[in-house]
Amino acid sequence: MLNKPRDTVSACRDERHRTVIDLFPECEHPGLFPIGRLDMDTEGLLLITDDGKLFYHLMMPEHHVEKTYFFVATGHLPDESCERLRGGVNIFRDKGHITAPATLRDVRNGTIGDYISYFDGHMRNTAIAKPALPAVSGLLTLTEGKKHQVKRMLLSVGCRVRYLRRVSIGSLPLSPSLSPGEYRALSDEEVASLYGAPPPACNIPDNTQ
Repeated sequence: MLNKPRDTVSACRDERHRTVIDLFPECEHPGLFPIGRLDMDTEGLLLITDDGKLFYHLMMPEHHVEKTYFFVATGHLPDESCERLRGGVNIFRDKGHITAPATLRDVRNGTIGDYISYFDGHMRNTAIAKPALPAVSGLLTLTEGKKHQVKRMLLSVGCRVRYLRRVSIGSLPLSPSLSPGEYRALSDEEVASLYGAPPPACNIPDNTQ
């Protein structure tokens, strides 16, 4: 279990950027690869393995493994937009792909100043300069993994994602003790749970690290 930091690529090798595998000493952990991908600017739960069977189980669409994300976005999510996200939205206009039904909960409409602790760089400066800018947060659970799906779904209802963290895969939540860039081995029970245990109740992540 890796808490993927921002500004790392979910790949084994990259000529320009640090990868998630660069976080693991090769002499101690040979043959590792990430299960799936998180965008470079997304952080949170990423599983790293050398187990092809586990990779196949979690990545095959027919297994419908749930993945839950905490997001902060600029914009506003009224009830109508929330229901659209839950029922499916068109995220690729030229291809007409409608997303599968999703779970959206803990939606909190507020201002960008409410979420300043989640940001750094330019976005933090924006939150300081314009703290009253409308913003919203929530937990979105998907059973598919199209490219930039969370960002595209929110954009389809007029919200732009500014912070994104994956907080669970299947029944496995991200350990709150792991800071970005830290990792730990999964227990045998946790590995077994990824093959069919019910999904967890995820809480909005603390961002005090």
